[in-house]
Amino acid sequence: LKPKDELEKSDQNRFIVSGIDELVKMQKPDGSFGYWSNTGSTNNFATIFATDVLLDLDEAGYKLNEDIKKSAINSMEEYADDSMLALYSLYISSRANMANKSLMNKIYDDKDYNRTALNKYLMAATLKLNGLNEEAKNALKDVDTIKDIYYTPFNFSTEIRDKAFILFLHAKYLSLIHISEPTRQAEIS
Repeated sequence: LKPKDELEKSDQNRFIVSGIDELVKMQKPDGSFGYWSNTGSTNNFATIFATDVLLDLDEAGYKLNEDIKKSAINSMEEYADDSMLALYSLYISSRANMANKSLMNKIYDDKDYNRTALNKYLMAATLKLNGLNEEAKNALKDVDTIKDIYYTPFNFSTEIRDKAFILFLHAKYLSLIHISEPTRQAEIS
């Protein structure tokens, strides 16, 4: 018999691999993910989130087929018309070293990321992942002055989700970027 911790580790691994298999079965031919199956309708935010999860699992050692990743990331190109979805998909594609640099530059130059604090953090993390540290710092300028939060049922947006995502992005990518004390207080509030 295996020691208890080895059994738990084996069970955990089997559970994760099974979850990956189920998620991959939901991938449609265009690379997006069906909401309930690969024949179901596509929710844009859910596709980006599923791709995010698959990249996390790949980074954690559960190696995915490159075609699955590329197809999922390529499917997100169409989300450029919604600022939050465009920024989230740019962030994900940057994690996979597949960012659309033209779109990234356009959003940055046009300052299309200034609507919400989450958008500013997604832009900053994307820039940081692409080696643009000064631009990342600039993207966070005046983040504490943003009061309006743009919520929509299509991206599952809530205040707590956005704050949690901001905290994650800040801790993972941006903690070495100096931001003002009022900004830090606004992030924590």
